[in-house]
Amino acid sequence: MDKKREGVVIIGLGYVGLTLAVVMAERGFRVYGVEINKNIVKILNRGKSHFFETDINLRLKRVLSKKLFSAHHRIPKAKNKFNNYIITVGTPLNKFNRPRVDMIERATKEIAQSMEEDSHIILRSTVKIGTTRNIVMPILKKSHKKFSLSFCPERTLEGDALSELEKLPQIISGINNVSMQRSEKIFQKVTSTTIKVSNVETAETIKLVDNTYRDLIFAYSNEIAMIADKVGANVKEVVSSGKKDYPRTNVPIPGLVGGPCLSKDSYILNESLKKFKIKSKIVMSARKTNEFQPTYVSKFLEKVSKKLKWPKNIKIALLGLAFKGVPETSDLRGSMSIKVIENILKVFPKAILYGYDRLLTKKEVQNLSIKYSPSISNAMKEAHLVLILNNHNDFQKFKVSNKTNLMKKNSIVYDFWNTMDIDQANFTEGVNYISLGNHALCLKRIESKS
Repeated sequence: MDKKREGVVIIGLGYVGLTLAVVMAERGFRVYGVEINKNIVKILNRGKSHFFETDINLRLKRVLSKKLFSAHHRIPKAKNKFNNYIITVGTPLNKFNRPRVDMIERATKEIAQSMEEDSHIILRSTVKIGTTRNIVMPILKKSHKKFSLSFCPERTLEGDALSELEKLPQIISGINNVSMQRSEKIFQKVTSTTIKVSNVETAETIKLVDNTYRDLIFAYSNEIAMIADKVGANVKEVVSSGKKDYPRTNVPIPGLVGGPCLSKDSYILNESLKKFKIKSKIVMSARKTNEFQPTYVSKFLEKVSKKLKWPKNIKIALLGLAFKGVPETSDLRGSMSIKVIENILKVFPKAILYGYDRLLTKKEVQNLSIKYSPSISNAMKEAHLVLILNNHNDFQKFKVSNKTNLMKKNSIVYDFWNTMDIDQANFTEGVNYISLGNHALCLKRIESKS
């Protein structure tokens, strides 16, 4: 590697760390990537990402060929010529829905042992408020070395992360002015806009507020869907017609809400507030509303199945297993499809489940304890129930409706994402369409046919 270039060690090469590593390498940094999983290290050094992201393999190979990036299993030892460290390890919840910090603690301890004097450390993982100052800083102080420390949150959208890293404003904070300046200098080479905030607690809060806000507005939409189901309204019309050319309403279309951020960040914020004896009623109510949706829909489908007199060993096709479809991703972390599977098996315990997702491998699908389907047609063939679980373009109107002739009679396509209009579904006779927030109207059509 060219030692004249500024070096940075990025600890954690998941979605956040690897995309940042690639973009920073393209900007001329010498990037030393650290990943605990040895198999992932091998894959990355061959120029292949372990997850889907637009253009990542092409760009990864390019920075590898220029020797601007390399993946390793360990943080480099002292006297390593690197003086910038960015922590991007995961912060999953434990079984009590409390954020784990063990991976951040481990990474910080390794940095403290290996870093040179006057190194700069940036925490980028989503964390409980106070983590930078109260957990990371004390560990670094035990090294008795001079250092600077910042929290600069990741804010990109999976599926468009490489592009967004270069254009989204980067929040900059630090434990002091020197820390702030050093982080700003780094990220000014990555993106065109940096926004300095007063302290690390402010930056930590910004990250949590961003994601809990999105969780909240989706929960509002999902609650409206349940209301529409009861009163006989069409939620898609309520949302789309209500905001058309009207500037003061922007309700999203309802759907399954999960993923690696939204499924946990409300809990992280809630945990952050406990020491201050604050109860975030709105935030947690929104999260519980979104978590309830698989149960709500599964119980509804159980009632419909009795009307259609399905046998106990029905075939169920699950289309779209990743947590979202647009922009497309292969990420299953926090995906609500997993919760749908759990709840569907509670009401249809003898059902045979088949899953299709174009971006997932056979092994990844089978790891969900369901059978693998290599195509939409294979999944839908002989199915009594088809569930559209994310909004991928693969599941738009014609790609599904043209295959309903493969399904059983008196069967259902249930659409969590309202990808079709009820009057335009154009399904094969005997196949019924039901969408979230349209239960009453769809049931009325089914009953009128029987």
